[in-house]
Amino acid sequence: DTSEEPDDYDGSGELDNIDDEYDELETEGISASQIDLDVLRSISEKIKAGDFKSASADYDKLCEGEYSGEDIDFMNALREGIEGQDSAAVEEMIVTYINLKS
Repeated sequence: DTSEEPDDYDGSGELDNIDDEYDELETEGISASQIDLDVLRSISEKIKAGDFKSASADYDKLCEGEYSGEDIDFMNALREGIEGQDSAAVEEMIVTYINLKS
């Protein structure tokens, strides 16, 4: 017998849906959220006013989204800037991000 199927294969087709599962995984990044530029602008204004507590609350709102790739890196860097109360770095990151996405 030169069949490629294992001896215990029952013909149930359990792997028939493997392509569907792969397609779901492949498109997960495409369905990722976009970072809300209005919330970023709000964070920027609050940081300029020295209100890091409110800026942090806005950041928490952004964290409700699911991001991918560079947006994850941006969100991590933004969090570090807010936590470190580095207003210049946060402002620069936000301005740069908005300019790139606009």
